[in-house]
Amino acid sequence: QFQEHKSMNPKLQSILVLAALEEEEKALLDLLKKELPTSSLHRTTLDSKLGLEMTTADIKKRSVSIVKTGIGSVNAALALHLAYH
Repeated sequence: QFQEHKSMNPKLQSILVLAALEEEEKALLDLLKKELPTSSLHRTTLDSKLGLEMTTADIKKRSVSIVKTGIGSVNAALALHLAYH
């Protein structure tokens, strides 16, 4: 069983989106801001050495988090691990 990262709201269903490129992360964040202008975004550092940060928004009964991972399956796996621990 995964434990959700402290910035994810445990009372909500969590959705984690991994974006490999900065452009993808920006597009997703811009879409969130456009579609849900009243939602507040929270940024959390997952690992400062790896430069992994997660942006989270609580939307109705869901907590949506976006992490820019960089390219590669190893980067994605590390981001996934850090986001849920």
